[in-house]
Amino acid sequence: MTSTCCNTSCSQHGTLRCGGCRSTSYCSITCQKTHWPTHKRTCAASAKHNCYIVRAEPDPAASTYYSTTTIVDHIVPLHLQQYDKESAEREEIKSRLKWSSIFDAGKFYDHSGADGWYYYVYGQWNGKAQGMRRNEAISKAYGRDVYGDAVVVRSGPEGGQIPENFTSTALGKTLTFYESNSTSKVFAEREKSRVSRKMGIDMSGVPSMHVKM
Repeated sequence: MTSTCCNTSCSQHGTLRCGGCRSTSYCSITCQKTHWPTHKRTCAASAKHNCYIVRAEPDPAASTYYSTTTIVDHIVPLHLQQYDKESAEREEIKSRLKWSSIFDAGKFYDHSGADGWYYYVYGQWNGKAQGMRRNEAISKAYGRDVYGDAVVVRSGPEGGQIPENFTSTALGKTLTFYESNSTSKVFAEREKSRVSRKMGIDMSGVPSMHVKM
């Protein structure tokens, strides 16, 4: 059954879907743009959380409904009560996701050039040995293989200003960015930028240090 376009002034069939929530139908990009001021209040892609799960496999419902899936179908919000308290974060994640173990997988900078904060990843120990699927998006962003679902928060150097709440769209753009950009190169460039800014010196002529991820 084809849905009706969600733009209230239109009665055409909605053959297109919102790329953020993948649940709202439109007949055209024009109708989507017209309806956006209303839809953005409820669209999952506009909601901000301090933590997300990046699944190794897309939502089964999305895989069944759509002929192709996107990174959006791998990202699920997991708003933490114990955010910014590392040991408490870990325990809350383990408890809510029923993980038997957890480890700090690593970090990666975002797609927009920020150097004062980064995305921090928690993963499951021995995911490969347990037969878990390789998490393609996280592995590319982190630069090493991560198996099974992973959890992502924002973190940064002590005392820094960290925008703790963010959208799934922002995270999705960063994960997409690393499909064609080198993790180690980006990391080295951002670290150089951060140190330069912190020390108040111009390091523009200094080669970035290679970082083995």
